[in-house]
Parts: sequence; C-alpha cells; structure tokens
Amino acid sequence: MISIAIVEDENKDFAILNGYLKRYSEENNVELFDIRRFKDAVDFISDKMSFDLIFLDIEMPYMSGMELAKQIREYNKVSVIIFVTNMKQYAVNGYEVGALDFVVKPVNYYDFSLKLERAISVIRSKKDVDVVVAVKHGILRLSSNEVIYIEVRGHYCEYTGNGAKNCH
Repeated sequence: MISIAIVEDENKDFAILNGYLKRYSEENNVELFDIRRFKDAVDFISDKMSFDLIFLDIEMPYMSGMELAKQIREYNKVSVIIFVTNMKQYAVNGYEVGALDFVVKPVNYYDFSLKLERAISVIRSKKDVDVVVAVKHGILRLSSNEVIYIEVRGHYCEYTGNGAKNCH
C-alpha cells in the first residue's frame, strides 16, 4: 500500500485529488492508497508521519508549500513530492527540493494520472533492492520484493520467494 499525504487547504481541490486517486486505483487495479489530508503545513509538520508520496499545495496559509518542502527535505530525502499550484513559475523552484513534478490547477485527470504513474514507479523502485546471495557456483541476485525469507545455517542457505529455493 502506498501512503499518500495531500497537503491542501481548499476543500474543492482536495476532493478532486482524492477522487482522481480513487479513480486511478480502480482503473489500473492498483492496491488501494492510504490517503491522509492536511489542511496546512503546520498540521503536516505536527503529524510526524512519513509518506511515500506528498501532494503539496504551494499557496497555503501560515507557511507555503515550498517552505514546507524545504523542511521535509531536512529529515526526509526519499518521499516523492508533487507540487499542486495555480502558478507554473513555481515549477523551477521545485527542483531545489527534489520535487518529482508539479500539477497545475485546475487539475485534469489525464495529466494527473501520468504524473501519478511516474511517482508510483519511482516509489516502487526505491522499495525494491537487490539481495545478493553467494551460491556454490557464483552469486545469485534476487529482488527484495520477491524474497519472503532467507535463512543461513553454517554454509547452507535456504530462501523462499517465487517457489522454494536452496543454495550452498
């Protein structure tokens, strides 16, 4: 499950993003998203949760989305950030905080779904790492997403993933 934060002060814009996420999930047979809404940067900061993907409105009361993104990057370098804004000129500033992309309001579904697909791909690639296991005749490279467990006893190794496997 992909955890998503939507930091958006406008109810209408939140409803659109939330609806698009549900639509994308249904149309693409993607596991359901765990979606949390924050009405402003202060709410988000006080929550102390970590999210896979953050949709971040740039224009909000108390603190801008750009300022919030800078604070997020001080403690979290891996969450994917997509800015949601009325103004395209903020897009260049998004690179300063490692934002993946930006969506211009009013958000249309086609543009949103392309950017969401790219974000999901980045998130999944970060969660999947290679596990290298020494075997009798060399090495075996496994995807961490495929491994259920690896057990080592002496010089004997057993792992389970896509079917039980053994190695010496």
